[in-house]
Amino acid sequence: MHEPDLPEFPADRPWVRAVMASTLDGVMRGPDGSSRSISTPADQRWFSRLRRQPDALLVGAQTIRSEDYRPSQKVVAIVSRSLDLPPTLRRFAERTDARPR
Repeated sequence: MHEPDLPEFPADRPWVRAVMASTLDGVMRGPDGSSRSISTPADQRWFSRLRRQPDALLVGAQTIRSEDYRPSQKVVAIVSRSLDLPPTLRRFAERTDARPR
């Protein structure tokens, strides 16, 4: 299956792209509490490609809590009003040689 090319963005200045998943009726999380259950494998591949492109990912605290993001090479900036983020989340708990905590 051919996947469309990612849009080009100017290399000479900063840019922001907003991406989210939702159902036709506006639901953003499935029965498991994550967006994975409302996304198809093609959606997940597309999001994965989009996440590899920027210098940093800007993610809401509730998304970090419900999706339990794994550590990655990307900088993840978390938007939170309270910083109520459990230290047991994989994002904080796992440590790799390539990405220290």
